[in-house]
Formats: sequence, C-alpha cells, structure tokens
Amino acid sequence: MYIKKEITTTAQDYKYLVQFTEFYRKKSNFLLMMGGTVLAVASLILGALNIIPLWLGIALAVVFLMTIPFVLLKIRKKIKDGIKYGKVVLNTTRTLELTGAGIKIYGGRTDTNVEAGWNTIFAVYELENCFLLYITHDTAFCINKSQLLLTESYELRSEFIKRLKHRFFKRCK
Repeated sequence: MYIKKEITTTAQDYKYLVQFTEFYRKKSNFLLMMGGTVLAVASLILGALNIIPLWLGIALAVVFLMTIPFVLLKIRKKIKDGIKYGKVVLNTTRTLELTGAGIKIYGGRTDTNVEAGWNTIFAVYELENCFLLYITHDTAFCINKSQLLLTESYELRSEFIKRLKHRFFKRCK
C-alpha cells in the first residue's frame, strides 16, 4: 500500500503531543504528582494526630503539593521552548509517505526530515483527534485527523495495525 498526504503541524498539535508524551508515556511525571499528593495528605494526617506538630504537617503538605505546579510549569516550559527554539516545524506543509518499506516525513527544514522502516518505528498511538507516530522513544510526529479524509484515516489505521501489530495502540473514547 502507498499513502501520500500533505500534513501541517500546528502549535496546538505540538502542545498535545508533548502533553501526551509527558503524562502518558513518561509515567514519572504522573507518579511524581501522585507521590507529592500522597505525602501531603500523610503529613496532614500525622499533624492532625499530633505525631508531628500540626504546623510542620501543614508546611510539609504545602511543600509536597508544590510538585504539581512544578511538573505542570516544567511541561509548559518544554512546549514553549520547543516552539521558540525550533525543535518542531510548525505551520509548514510537510509530506507524509507510507510505503511497503516504511515511513517518510519531509518538507520544511531538512534537519527534521524522518525516514524509518516499519521495524524501527517505536509506536503509534491513535487518539480521538490524531495519530501520534513515535519514531523513537521520545521523537514523535503528530498526524491531526482533521487534515485527513475519513477514508484516509481508516487507511492509516489499517496500515499501522498491519505493519506495527503490538506497537499500535488505540486510545479513543
């Protein structure tokens, strides 16, 4: 099968991609926020039970809860820096080609061109509004479904399932 499609990555696509990667693929951010919340609650309980002074329990709870905005701000900075320093090609038409050999994404800047065989693609996630194509563990390309015809979306899904098998994940509601 051969599929060739012009795709444009927007800032919103990039933001969605980074957020998915940071919260779903990198479970450490989620675990850090959950751990901070658990430790905050435990500090409050220890303070309420007078095992530690109440003021210390409250202070520790505030410190532990600060992990949540820290993680969120870190991810927000990563998105802004990616756009600011050109780590992603935004609002430029790029060509996506799927062939029997693999995938090519080119156009825009040559240093962001991708060529990968099917056996080297790390994973593809189908989400409600896009396909996230991970070329490596942390290098990905967003294919927004709004830029595809319904038949093209079905063709992409079928090809990904056929070629990637257990490396294709459907996460639609």
